[in-house]
Amino acid sequence: EASRKAFETKVAANKKRDELRLKKEAAKNEAAKEAERAKAEEERKAQHARDEAVRRKEEERLQKETAEAENHAKAEKAKAEAHRKKIEDDLKKEEAKAEASRKAFEAKVAAGKKKEERRLKKEAVKVESAKKVEQAKAEEER
Repeated sequence: EASRKAFETKVAANKKRDELRLKKEAAKNEAAKEAERAKAEEERKAQHARDEAVRRKEEERLQKETAEAENHAKAEKAKAEAHRKKIEDDLKKEEAKAEASRKAFEAKVAAGKKKEERRLKKEAVKVESAKKVEQAKAEEER
């Protein structure tokens, strides 16, 4: 009986020891899993931070390029506007020159007409007085 009890006690102690060993191992495995999870989470966060930094850098680069392109477009537009204005001003000057030239020509033509009219009047007066002289002669001869 004592031998059986001693054996049962020994078996119970072995069982308890095995249970404790298994619990310890399970706790160790759980701690390793948790450490692995924490490590994976840290790596995920670090990767996210790297991705975010790359995204921000790319966004800044795009904003800079966009601003440069907009400034270039504004400069080109201003240049084109200045060119258009210069062409308009040149055209206005040319039109004013042409108008002045036309007026000068018209004045010259008008002066020529007046001169011609005076000459014709003088000639008409001469012809008229020659007719009168002729008439007077004819009158006298009669």
